[in-house]
Order: sequence, then structure tokens, then C-alpha cells
Amino acid sequence: MSIFLKKYLAEKISSQKMAGNLTRLSSVLAKSTIDLNPHQIHAALYAFNSPLSRGAILADEVGLGKTIEAGIIIAQLWAEGKKRILIMCPASLRKQWQDELLTKFGLESEVWDGPSFLEKVNSGEKTPLTYDGIFIISLQFAYTHLQLIAKQPWSVVIIDEAHRFRRVYRGRDASKMAYEIREIIKDKPKVLLTATPLQNNLEELYGISSFIDDKLLGTPYSFKTRFVEPIKQQSELAKVRLEELGKLIKGEEKSDIFSISGIITRTLRKQVLEYVPFTERTSITFDFTPTDEEAGLYDKVSTYLQRPEVAAIASTQRNLMILVYRKLLASSSFAIAGTLKKLIENLKQELELRNQKKETLVNPKPIDDEGLEEELEESGEK
Repeated sequence: MSIFLKKYLAEKISSQKMAGNLTRLSSVLAKSTIDLNPHQIHAALYAFNSPLSRGAILADEVGLGKTIEAGIIIAQLWAEGKKRILIMCPASLRKQWQDELLTKFGLESEVWDGPSFLEKVNSGEKTPLTYDGIFIISLQFAYTHLQLIAKQPWSVVIIDEAHRFRRVYRGRDASKMAYEIREIIKDKPKVLLTATPLQNNLEELYGISSFIDDKLLGTPYSFKTRFVEPIKQQSELAKVRLEELGKLIKGEEKSDIFSISGIITRTLRKQVLEYVPFTERTSITFDFTPTDEEAGLYDKVSTYLQRPEVAAIASTQRNLMILVYRKLLASSSFAIAGTLKKLIENLKQELELRNQKKETLVNPKPIDDEGLEEELEESGEK
């Protein structure tokens, strides 16, 4: 236990403030194999005081340990016998989540994707997610198993990288995945993790907040007229509206008592410099020369993507898809391999459909933008 955490807990004892939720976390703090920092304990307490039946957004800056904060919450619920826990995260982070829970909190978990799920179901064994356990799934997997998830009595649902759902404020048509997932966990205890609760405009904050409480900030129209417009125009009301919005989403903290109106807590790096020694980072550039085979693959895929019409890519999503494919292509030949295989399979299915129905080959059905990159990660991972 670090000196700063000892100091923090000692102050709680000396101030006779150990009653309440800090006592609730005492067993978890004692069993954890890492040195927890005060802001991480603060975030966990904030979530429990929200309360969890409503949910909370943990929005600390990058590198401050949001996964650890969520781990504290999960470990405490598990210790209390609440053992139906779901973690949704980008496909690339599933293994990291599993390792963090095991090494830092001694909690075993199950990671499921499409193929492993089908294999388990077809074997006649218990359907994953329908029994006690900590389950880690991708956002895309959640989207394709909405009804199964909706039926389960979750103790808590954790959503990592929640800013991927920021566009939910635009409605179901604009962000189908975010909208559907929000609806199925509406009445479930939940914790959202994101270092960037808003990126481009204030309405994104409204979108993420709606996962916790869709009435706190009013309707999309009232939020826009009440907060977005005055702040955007930097009118005389701007400062007043900003303070008002801050109180609504953060709540007011008095000693150990958190206002239940709060739904978001955020710690900045500059606030923890006293006890978090950040490593200074320097950029180093390395030259990389592709092999002849890699260069050939790059040229062939680039030529294919430059075609005026590509049957494997929905015309309505051409620009976005090409950006995603180029990102994978620039990463490595292994990264693009699974995606190319998936494209081949899709084209074969389209050709079979045309032969069966003697129809003209048409563009495939567009995929929801929010899940596009996630689906490619899922299908091409292995």
C-alpha cells in the first residue's frame, strides 16, 4: 500500500468518516495486489453513491487507471455475492481486461466471441452469459446478442471506451448500435468508462449521459437550446449555463456525501502529480522497409480500393470503409488478412444469391457505422 493511500485512509479514520461506503470497500482494498491511488478509490465510491442502480461515468484522463476503478467495483460486488457481471469493450481490449482482473484482483473471467459462443451453444452445454460469472465481450458481440443480454439479471454492466457511443443523441437511425445497447441496459446497473466524454460538440456529452439517465439533461431539443446554443455563441449566459451543467452532471460533494444527482466524475493528470509519477515520453522514429511480398500486397489492395465501383463495399459507406481498410493495410499483412478473407466470403455469398435468383449483383446492405471497425476487428482477429 502506497504512502499516499495510507495517508488518505488515515485521514478518513481520524476524521471518523470510515462509516459508509469506504467500509464497504475495505475488504477489496486489503486483497488488491496493487497500490491503489486516492482518485481511484474516490471514483469507485462515487459510482456506488450514484447509486449503481442508476449508474455512473468514470471519465479520468488517459493513464489514470479507469480499468482499476472498474475492477474495484467488480471485486466489491463479487465479494458481496453479486456474481453476474458483464464487460463490453472493443474487441482488441478483451484479453487485457481478462488479464487485469486476474492479476490485480484475483478474479477469473470468460471471454466470448462469435465462433466460441456458437461452439459452446452447439455442444449442448450452458449458454454463455446465462449463469454466474464475469463475462467479457466486444461491443459488436453485444449488438448481435441483444435479447440474450437483455434477459439477464446483471449485477453491473461495464462499458469501456464508451465515447464510441457518443452519437446516440442523433437517434436510432444515425447510431443503431449505440441506441439498441442503451435500450437493453436501460434498467441495469452500469458504469461507463471514457477519457473523452465529448470530442466534437457538447451534444456528445448529452448522448453518453443518456445511458445513465435519459431525463437528467432534458430532451435533445431542450438541451440544445438551454446549453449548446448559449455556450456556442459565448453569450452572457454561457458562464451561468456551464456552471449549471457542471452541477447537473457532476453533482455536489460535501465531505463523504455525494449528491445522487451526479453521474460523472473526472480526474485530470495535473490533479494527481503529487502521488502519480508519470514517465516522460519521447518519440523515436524507426524506418521500416516492407518485403517485396508486402509491397505487392499493398499495391494490389490499394488498386482494388481505387476502383470507381467495388461490389464488396456498400456505396453508402465507401469512404469510411476505405479508411478502415487502409488503416488495417498500413498495420501489417496479418491485420488485413482476416478482413480480405471476409470480403471474399461476402462476394461468394452475393454471387450465389445472384445465381439462385438470377438477380443483378447489388451493393451489400450497409452496416451500422458505429460497429463497422469493431466488426472488422472481430472477424479478422484470428
